Amino acid sequence: MKRIRYGLIFLLSASALWTAADAQPRNRPSPVIQGPDQLSPEEGKRVLEQFRQMGWPDDFAFRFRLEHFPRGGETETYYGTLYGSWNPQNPQTRVDFDAPDGDRRAFLWAGREHTWMFDAEVPGDAVQPMSGERLTQPLLPGLVYTPFDFQIPFLEWQDYAYEGTRRVAGRPAHFYLMYPPEGDPRYAGIGAVRLMIDADFYAILRAEVLNPEEDVIRTLRVGSFKKVDDQWVVTRFDLSDEETHSRTRLEFDAAALNQHLPAAVFTPEALDQAYEGVPKKAFKSL
Repeated sequence: MKRIRYGLIFLLSASALWTAADAQPRNRPSPVIQGPDQLSPEEGKRVLEQFRQMGWPDDFAFRFRLEHFPRGGETETYYGTLYGSWNPQNPQTRVDFDAPDGDRRAFLWAGREHTWMFDAEVPGDAVQPMSGERLTQPLLPGLVYTPFDFQIPFLEWQDYAYEGTRRVAGRPAHFYLMYPPEGDPRYAGIGAVRLMIDADFYAILRAEVLNPEEDVIRTLRVGSFKKVDDQWVVTRFDLSDEETHSRTRLEFDAAALNQHLPAAVFTPEALDQAYEGVPKKAFKSL
């Protein structure tokens, strides 16, 4: 089976949609049958669980650029490095933005629950935990990307419905409607996330964030793939704000796979210092 790994994932019976919850709470999006081709309940659950286990055998680093395309405005570009250390129970991601003017910003995600931010412009203790509404605000002014979009907590939400299988951008995809934990203030305004998983590669093809009224408010699209050191990696993501019609593209320009990064890199205490432990020769152009 082909599999695509990431840097920076029920079910139909004969006449009804099966969900992980016994009953559906009101005021949230309802599952929609996507096509005639369906998995069995057992197979649908297995696909999602296998997708959740996908990861990297070793640590990694990606050089990236974020390009923001505001509707009717000029394109803004940011550069940086994404570091990752993966295990299914505690994936860790660190993002360091380049700062030629000395105004560093960095973010750390430890698991699906904990996020910290470093901002050189904040006086005093500049490393701050992030919570509540801050998790759904832009990483940098004007961007569409938020901490939520990097952390992708919806992959682990336990309440979900399998909607079926149909083609997306020419690829066969399994559709899952993922529901946030009820009453969690971090996900206020989010009714569900429609997750589309490539049926062959077990990778995200698309994710749509829906409000409680079932309107799509944000869309994440996978743009391209490339094989590096015998591993398929996603090289481009496009995130669109359907309300403002702005778009931010995350594109990886170089990858350093099979790394062994110090555990301290992924601690809040180290976030205020730029990490330069991955040699330039380790990066391969994408």
